[in-house]
Amino acid sequence: MGEVSKDAVLDFVDELESGEAVALKVSHVEDVGAWVSAICEYLEGVKDAASFVELVRELEMPPVTVLIGLLLGGFRVEQRGEFYSQSLRISQGLIE
Repeated sequence: MGEVSKDAVLDFVDELESGEAVALKVSHVEDVGAWVSAICEYLEGVKDAASFVELVRELEMPPVTVLIGLLLGGFRVEQRGEFYSQSLRISQGLIE
């Protein structure tokens, strides 16, 4: 590992305390728009809806990535079955 100067560490601590700069840097690292687009494209080829597990498998994306894309992309997410059944159906369009 390389060395880090004391000034760089102090600047980083200041950023952490403010929270603003760190949040901006993190938000620009991930490409949420690409995740949402990939989900949209997949759902366009499906007649009705897809399961969460199917999306993760077919898009070859980590579950957390798919979940964030679903939450920020305005998709319709419905739970099927009991609370712990882990059966989610996803389709395009907002829940009415």
